[in-house]
Amino acid sequence: MSVIYDLEHTTTYRYRQPVRFGQHQGIFFTQCGCLRATELRVTFHLRGEHLGIPAIADFPLLARAEEVPVQYTPDEWIDLAVFMRPHTEDEDGTLDVLQRMMGKIGEFTYQARETEGTQAPAETLRLRSGTCRDYAWLMIEALRRLGFACRFVRGYLYDPALDQGGAGMVGSGATHAWLQVYLPGAGWRAPTTPPTGLRRGRI
Repeated sequence: MSVIYDLEHTTTYRYRQPVRFGQHQGIFFTQCGCLRATELRVTFHLRGEHLGIPAIADFPLLARAEEVPVQYTPDEWIDLAVFMRPHTEDEDGTLDVLQRMMGKIGEFTYQARETEGTQAPAETLRLRSGTCRDYAWLMIEALRRLGFACRFVRGYLYDPALDQGGAGMVGSGATHAWLQVYLPGAGWRAPTTPPTGLRRGRI
């Protein structure tokens, strides 16, 4: 069953001193001859149809994708190379990082953070806490070292309870970050649904 939903997203830029606005890449223009201003606010109103996301098990895998490491074809390697190369330094070594991650990931706690960007995977392991984007980046870097093509994904938390008139979970509709893995036969798929512990507060 499809669901129609409305989305409003506002981004506000504030400046210490008045500035003049010029052309923006978001395919919108400021009014000609406008005066200086200290704030720029962009609001998007969207209406979409949610058709549901089939579970990864519903997509048949090719035989070469059923075991680790996944066997990508030369053509896939060309397209996926950027999604397979780790981007952060691993001072302790791959095996040590993976062992500590798998042993401690269940004990990690969600910690809201106002600063932009992501923590380094080693920092997330050291603190045993972070935001959803930190956990996604940690898993991406780990899976890439296992030979999987992974990519970072951002969107919004969807809670079906809201469609039924329910109160919904804490953080419903907030921005969220997760990852997708490329599996031949299934394509780009999120490995699991996000744990509820990662769904609270500012993402």
